[in-house]
Amino acid sequence: MPTGRLRGERMKKLKTTFSAVEEAQADSTQMEKLKACAMAVEAKPRPQECGKGRPKALSDGERALALGLYFDEGLPVRTIADALGVSHMTVWRTIAALPSLSAGADN
Repeated sequence: MPTGRLRGERMKKLKTTFSAVEEAQADSTQMEKLKACAMAVEAKPRPQECGKGRPKALSDGERALALGLYFDEGLPVRTIADALGVSHMTVWRTIAALPSLSAGADN
């Protein structure tokens, strides 16, 4: 019977149409969520603006101690880092941040 076959084809078309509508609604809902998130991010102050952000790994006293141990005592960077409980790269960055070293690099 042709009517049964048409009914099956119509059902397939309806299912396809409904799934496309559901997908469009899901995309629309997702887009609304993304817009809401973007607005929330824009509304929040940036860490630089409010003085927050990731805290420094070394305090001023620890920084001075690390520099003294490196320059005065001649200790290796990894030993200093282990003693202070920080990464050796933190100690290297502390040393590299000295104005006298960066000024000397330009000469």
